Amino acid sequence: MFGGIALIEFSHVRHGNEMLLELLNSPSVVSLKTLENKLHLSRRSIFYVIKHVNKELDAEGLYEIENIRGIGYLLPDETRQQLAGKYKKDETVTDFASFFDSFPQFSKLAKNQRQLTEIFFLISRDTTSLNQLTHIFNTSKNTIIKDLNEIAVTLPNELFIKNFKSGKSIVGDETVQRSWVFEHLQSLLKLISPFFQPSSDSHISEHLQLFEKATGNILTDDSNSILNSYLQWLLSRIENQRYRLTADKSEAEDQSFSYDWATQLLKDYDVENQMESRYISKIVNTQAFQHINLNSPLIKKIQPITTKVIQRFNQKAGVKLPAEVGSLNENLTAHLASTYCRVKFNIRYHNPLLERMKTNYRETFELTKIAVAPFNKFVNSALSEDEIALITAYFSGAMRSSSQTVLPPTPISEVLVVCSSGIGTSQLLLTQLRQRYPNVGFVGPYNIFQYENCSLKNIKLVLSTTSLPQKECPVLTVPVIPNNSDWEHIDYQLQNAGFTTFNLSSDFSQIKVSSIMDIISNYARIVDPQSLEQALRSYFKKPSAESKAGLQDPLLEKHVKLIREPMDWESAVRVSMQPLVDDSTVQPRYIDQIVKLTKEHGDYMAIGKGILLAHASYNAGVNRLGVNFTYFKTPFRIDNSKKDINFVVGLAPIDQEKHLKLLANLLRSVQDDSWLSKLRHVQTERELQNLLVQGKLITQ
Repeated sequence: MFGGIALIEFSHVRHGNEMLLELLNSPSVVSLKTLENKLHLSRRSIFYVIKHVNKELDAEGLYEIENIRGIGYLLPDETRQQLAGKYKKDETVTDFASFFDSFPQFSKLAKNQRQLTEIFFLISRDTTSLNQLTHIFNTSKNTIIKDLNEIAVTLPNELFIKNFKSGKSIVGDETVQRSWVFEHLQSLLKLISPFFQPSSDSHISEHLQLFEKATGNILTDDSNSILNSYLQWLLSRIENQRYRLTADKSEAEDQSFSYDWATQLLKDYDVENQMESRYISKIVNTQAFQHINLNSPLIKKIQPITTKVIQRFNQKAGVKLPAEVGSLNENLTAHLASTYCRVKFNIRYHNPLLERMKTNYRETFELTKIAVAPFNKFVNSALSEDEIALITAYFSGAMRSSSQTVLPPTPISEVLVVCSSGIGTSQLLLTQLRQRYPNVGFVGPYNIFQYENCSLKNIKLVLSTTSLPQKECPVLTVPVIPNNSDWEHIDYQLQNAGFTTFNLSSDFSQIKVSSIMDIISNYARIVDPQSLEQALRSYFKKPSAESKAGLQDPLLEKHVKLIREPMDWESAVRVSMQPLVDDSTVQPRYIDQIVKLTKEHGDYMAIGKGILLAHASYNAGVNRLGVNFTYFKTPFRIDNSKKDINFVVGLAPIDQEKHLKLLANLLRSVQDDSWLSKLRHVQTERELQNLLVQGKLITQ
C-alpha cells in the first residue's frame, strides 16, 4: 500500500476513515466504481460520505477531497501529508477494545479461518453490520451471507445469530460464548496477529503470581500466557454490564483460595460480582500446572483415581509402571486436576496433536482410552479424544523412561521385527528371516505398543507384518510368508541399512558348506570331497529334533473341525475359537480381541495360501497353551481383503516361546505344495486330523 498506512483515526462519519484510507493509500485518482467495490457502498452512499468527510476536513483547515470530473476522487498532497503524519494509527493495537473498534482489513483468509474470526467479531462486538464484515474480511456480501448461514448451523446449541438495526450479533448463554472464545483463543490470536499484538498485562501477571502463592499450584508458561490474554479479553468485555453473569442462588458459597484471589482481581477493575469471581476461579483451574499442592482437597480426591488409572493401564498393557507413588502419579494427578475442571465447567480442549498421537501412538492411545475408565466414572462423563491424547503422552513418556520397552543393549546394528501382538505371525516371519539371513541380528518380536514406546538405538530397520507409523529408522511392511518379490525387497532394504545379505537356500548354503570344508582340509585329509559335501548339506537341511512334535492335545476331536456351511469372516473366527473357550483354554474376551485386531488392522493374520493364524497377545485372556484347527469348505474373506481363507489355526499362547514348535511345523507344512493340495481336498474331520498329524501339527 502507498505510504504503508493500515489504519487511520480522523473521521466520525460512518465509513469515513475507510474512504480516507483508500484515497490515502492510492498514488493516483480513485474511481467512483473502485470506491463502491472497496467500501461495498452504493453510489448514493459514497456521495453522502464524501460530503460529510469534506465538512470535517474543512473544519480542521485541510483541503477537501477533489472530484476530478469523469475520472474519480483524489486527496490533495497537503491533506495527504497531514493525515499520514497526524492521524495515522499504528498498524497493530495491543488491547482488545481498540482492535474491535479499528475495523482491520484482513488479507484473504481460508474459509475456516475466516468463519472462525467472524464468530469472534460477532461475539466480541455489540453488533457488526454486513457491510462492516465485507470490509473487514475483504470479500463479497454473498460470501459473508453464506458464511453466516454455515456458522448458524455449527454454533453450540445455546447460541444463535440475531439481527439488530445496527447489525448482527451472536447471542445466547454468556458462559457458552466465553467458553467458545477460550477454546479457540490460541488460534484466534494467530489469525489476528497482523493487527493485534497483545502485550502481557503486568497487573494480571502480578495477580497470577499471587494465585500461585495462595494455592501452591504453579502454572506452566503456556497456561500463564493464554490466561493473561483471555483475562484481558474478559475484563474488557465485562466493562459492559450487559455481559456480566447474574447471581445463581442455587450455587453454594465458594470459600476456596482461588475464589478469594479472583474476587480481589475483579475489585482492582471495579467489578464486584460473585458469579464472575466463581467463573474466573474455575477458568484458572482448567489450565495445566507444572506443580500442584498435594494437600488441596481436590488433589486428595483425584490422587486415588490416578492410581486406579495407572493400575488399569498396567493391566491392559502388560507393563508395571509405578502406580501409587513416583513422578508419573504426581504429574498425571496434576494433569487430571485441570482435566476435571475442564470437564465440569464444559471447557473443550482442542488438541492440535490429536491426529499425530492417534497415528504414531495408536495402540498406546487405545490402551489409554480403556485405562481412564475410573476417571470417566469419577466425572460422570467420557473424556474426549483430545483429552485422551494428552493423557497418552504421559503414559508414553513413562514407558520411554522405564526399562520395560528398552531394547536390550547391543554393540551391533540389528533389525526389529514387529506384529500387532508380538507373537504368532511375527514368529513365522522371524523364523524365516533367521534362516535366510543368519549373519543379521534380528530382535523381537515386539507388539505395536512396545514399538511405539521404545528407543530404536542401534536398530537400522524395522520389519513388520502390519503397517506402522514411521519413526527414526525405515519401516518395511512385509507379508508373513514372503514371495520371491518380497524377498528381493527385503534384501534391498537390508543392504540399504548396511547389512550384507546372502540367500541361505542357495548362495549362503554353498558358502557355508565350502567354508567348513576349507576349515576341515586345514586339519585333515579329505578322501571323498563330494560325499562330505553332500553329507554336510543333508545335515544342515535336517530338521531339529525339537521340531518333530506338535502340541500334545488330549481333546483332539474337539479341536479339529471341518465346516461345510458358508460364513462371514467374524463368524468363522468365532466358530473356530469357540472350542478353546469351551475347555477354558481361553476366556471369551480373547476371541473379542482377535476380532477387534482384525477390524483395526485388516487381514494381517492371513499368512497366505488360504491360512489364517488367529491369535492375540497372551495377556488378552489366555489361561493355558492351546491350539485349534478349522477347515472351511467354502472360503471367506476379511473385509476389504482379496485373500480367500479356508483354514483357520486358532492359537492360544502363554508366552512368546512355548508355541514356537507349532509355528515352525506350520511354516514347513504351508511351504509343502503336496501337503497344501491334500488340505484343500479333505472331506472329513478324520482326513483333516491325519493330515495335521502328517504335518506334525498335532500328535495322535
